[in-house]
Amino acid sequence: MEIKVNYLDNLRLEARFDDFAVISDQPVRYKGDGSAPGPFDYFLASSAMCAAYFVKVYCNARDIPTDNIRLSQNNIVDPENRYQQIFKIQVELPEDISDKDRLGIIRSIDRCTVKKVVQTGPDFQIEVVENLDEDAQALLTAAPGGDGNTYIEGKDLPLEQTIANISGLLADLGIKIEIASWRNIVPHVWSLHVRDTAAHMCFTNGKGATKEAALCSALGEFIERLSCNFFYNDQ
Repeated sequence: MEIKVNYLDNLRLEARFDDFAVISDQPVRYKGDGSAPGPFDYFLASSAMCAAYFVKVYCNARDIPTDNIRLSQNNIVDPENRYQQIFKIQVELPEDISDKDRLGIIRSIDRCTVKKVVQTGPDFQIEVVENLDEDAQALLTAAPGGDGNTYIEGKDLPLEQTIANISGLLADLGIKIEIASWRNIVPHVWSLHVRDTAAHMCFTNGKGATKEAALCSALGEFIERLSCNFFYNDQ
């Protein structure tokens, strides 16, 4: 998922992804205004909310009410190394929940995506680029041809040519498409969000085994919706 960050006043920051915006700030003691949580606060909250989400999914699937279920998380910091921390998640369950479901709820928390990513240890790649938008938009503007094209058995054209054809067709109609975000949540499954740069509510999503396949899927659905007057009508 692509997240773009804008600098606001003082130490306030705005992170934008999809159609959402998140504001962060720093405490007054760190020369901020204390107007919003800090970036690390959001990180801590993400693991707690992820755990709570998996509890909710487990309970919904078994018609277990969550009204009296409470969950909290505390991070215990090693005094010798502040980057060495223990995330302690506690869940309070009503007495009428069976032992089987208690164990199931604990196991569901263990499936938390944030927890698993942190435990696996993500790699960070930091680089300077000429234009942040170029990488996301490169597939829309790449010239097809050569040995690098992606052919699928049974299809008339390679994916790159199909992308160029659909992008050109939309451009002839005066519609400029932008890729708003990418996601590669699991191996070999890409999803992306494309939209009209002049009308962000006119959008589609696509999925595929590669970036090119996902983009073709999204552009094809955009054309289909366009042909059905799904967009741009006032009714």
